[in-house]
Amino acid sequence: MRRYGKIRPRALSPGAAVYLFAPAGAVKEPFKGRGKSLLVEAGFEVICGQSLDETPAPFAAGSPQTRLHDWQAALSLQVGGLLPARGGFGAMQLLGKAPLAETAANSPIWIGSSDCTFLQVPLLQEHGLVHFYGPMPCGQLSDDTEPGRTPYLDTLAGKSPSEWNFAGAQELTDCRAQGELRGGCLSILAALCGTPWQIDGRDSLLILEDIAEHPYRIERMLRQLALAGVFESCRGVILGTFPGCVDGSGDTKLIVRVLEDFFRSLRLAALFGVPVGHGRGALPLPLGVQAILDGNRLQLLESPTL
Repeated sequence: MRRYGKIRPRALSPGAAVYLFAPAGAVKEPFKGRGKSLLVEAGFEVICGQSLDETPAPFAAGSPQTRLHDWQAALSLQVGGLLPARGGFGAMQLLGKAPLAETAANSPIWIGSSDCTFLQVPLLQEHGLVHFYGPMPCGQLSDDTEPGRTPYLDTLAGKSPSEWNFAGAQELTDCRAQGELRGGCLSILAALCGTPWQIDGRDSLLILEDIAEHPYRIERMLRQLALAGVFESCRGVILGTFPGCVDGSGDTKLIVRVLEDFFRSLRLAALFGVPVGHGRGALPLPLGVQAILDGNRLQLLESPTL
């Protein structure tokens, strides 16, 4: 069975140093302060990169050079956690330049999602670092009522559960599959098609999610992945809640029909409505570990951290 996850990060101890930086979009107040406070109040030593103070250029957090400098600074400090502040736009500018091999060698905990998918796919596929696809401190987690804050902090401390029961999720097809967890934001994965960093779906349980995309665009991106061969030998898909993915009528059921029809046509195990990526209550799910999908239950076959 094909797998990529070979290097596991070490769980963080109380007082451990974490590096908060913005590899993608610019970070504004009060979100920056709230994100930092979340980590400080949890007992971590928080080191902030210069990119957190950069103005949009025009969308990203300053120049690629500034963001890459931050990344190298974090590696030189050998911090236990390398934490993207938010998504947005800009991570693609770092492809081919980011110190991904050095990052994997240092094996910090990384929790990111959305635009950071550009970096997370090669971080796993090229360099073998097990990490997490989840919400970020200056994004969703900057809201102090966000239920995802506790799972995020638990993950940093190595308390990620070995099993989830997604009670509200919907089986679009028969959900019995085993594979390595991979994936990310659908629109980013579609943008990676045809590049050296295209996602490999073979022998995977593929996490797919997105936000505020018209259902026909979701289908178009799925078909792009299919035409690129991503679903060949894929074992199953774990689908997010796809918040805001409605047509002009606001029909919230259309996206479910689109996804069900598509994955039924592929005869691929598909579970819809898992809280991952965008949306309230998103959980950090590990990428690069073997897991079993059994109905609404996801069971890890190995620990994502040391």
